[in-house]
Amino acid sequence: MMQTNELLKWQWAYSEQLYLFDIHDAYWIECAKLGWETSEQNKKEFNRLLISYGVKRGKIGEYLKKDGCEKLIGICNKAFRGELSNDVYKDAQERWNDVKNELCSEIEQNPASATLKIFWFYHPEKLPMYDNYVKKALSKHLGNIKIDDKNFLIKFGEYYQKVKPRIYEAEEFFDRKYISYPRVVDKYLWLCGSGKKEENILKKYESSLDKIPLKKILTNHSP
Repeated sequence: MMQTNELLKWQWAYSEQLYLFDIHDAYWIECAKLGWETSEQNKKEFNRLLISYGVKRGKIGEYLKKDGCEKLIGICNKAFRGELSNDVYKDAQERWNDVKNELCSEIEQNPASATLKIFWFYHPEKLPMYDNYVKKALSKHLGNIKIDDKNFLIKFGEYYQKVKPRIYEAEEFFDRKYISYPRVVDKYLWLCGSGKKEENILKKYESSLDKIPLKKILTNHSP
């Protein structure tokens, strides 16, 4: 059983992902299944995704202003829509690298975080998202090894297998089963890598739980 503070972190990560799923992620997953191309509304939703997840910043934003979202949708559909192989993280790492390399020839900025965020919507049950906070925390949890966008998914896969029991333990306090355990893990890592933000986030979350406590319930966990 986890210590209280660790359990709190995992509970926060789980609840945060349920919140994001409700406000937009669930709908955008459905749009990704259709390749974002079936209607103008779906294309507008792709743009909203880019804004909500901070993709339209810096050089990537300039690139999107010039060419719009059409080209990026085409690149992502081609690389990301197909089923992942049984070696999920190796396959995903290779596809992610290919898209980054293609875009780097046109954008003077590494699009690693942006592209994995988009990739996630095609395979939400299997993939995490990526940013500097997540990378920093994953490195620390794996013994301060070097982590970058060239090996992140491979190393994340190793860590994910180790911490599944912690997800299960946190999940016992929720009456809804979230669809993406990898996203719970990357949200936990984001919190651990966020520096001073962590204390403030957990303080507010504890205040919420003081007023509306979580109650432990029985759940059936995936293997």
